[in-house]
Amino acid sequence: MSCLHPCREYSFKLVLLLAALPFHRANAESPVVTVVEQISASPDAPVFGYLWRRAPRATLSATIPIIGAAPDATAGLRLTPFVEIYNDPGALLVLPNQNWRGRLSAEVWRLWTLKGKGAEEGWIRGAFGYEHESDHSSHRVDEPPLHSAFRTTNDLNLRISASTSSVNRFVVAAELDSRLFFFSCTQPETDCLDNLNGVSYGGELDVTSQLRLGNDWHAFWSMSFSWIVPSGVLVSEVRLVSHLGVWKRHPGTWQVFIIGYLGSDVGVLRETSLQQVGLGIRWAP
Repeated sequence: MSCLHPCREYSFKLVLLLAALPFHRANAESPVVTVVEQISASPDAPVFGYLWRRAPRATLSATIPIIGAAPDATAGLRLTPFVEIYNDPGALLVLPNQNWRGRLSAEVWRLWTLKGKGAEEGWIRGAFGYEHESDHSSHRVDEPPLHSAFRTTNDLNLRISASTSSVNRFVVAAELDSRLFFFSCTQPETDCLDNLNGVSYGGELDVTSQLRLGNDWHAFWSMSFSWIVPSGVLVSEVRLVSHLGVWKRHPGTWQVFIIGYLGSDVGVLRETSLQQVGLGIRWAP
């Protein structure tokens, strides 16, 4: 397989990610806050993972604190690099290598802890950020040009999340993202390099619930519903993803789960609608 410009960009992003991780401090925010996004069913969750839903997918991601690195910090700035390598649905391969997508988000955030009768009753978190994603297919010189697909999105993101108290045996959290897309292009059979004029609106609603089982084990269920309104060179996207499994923190956060996936794919196959069931294992520092 011969790599052209997209593969060089992928290698550069992956090197940046791996170089930054040694400086990552796992307790950038309170663990009761970060675990909510780590067990999220969002395809963009900041975790290291291996998933199988009709084809293998591997993700490498972690949040990197720039400001607000103490576990009790109430405000901060962070970066989240993300790389996912994956195969086309039904590909009879164990290792993902056919497609990849790279994301980078920068986010400022503020956390409010709710108190009641002298005890913690939960928390609310607000954040504003910028996100960039580029999606590519690996390219062989003897394949048609369409196999060298390229998609990209840029958006400004306003995020509000809230959770019940982490001291409860049963914890429920929800997060709502509102996204303004610009300089974006996801239309297939379009030269997106020359058509970065897509403007649209989208968002995501995440819900997670977890039940403490004892001995650091938790059962959890998470749901992610996301969408992008079609506009010009931006295709319509609607997807519903659900995870059901268990997680344990030590060391880091380990999770094993069943996946239910319905709706638009991610990456270069965004216009494809899927109905899939799969398995996943993920870890986050």
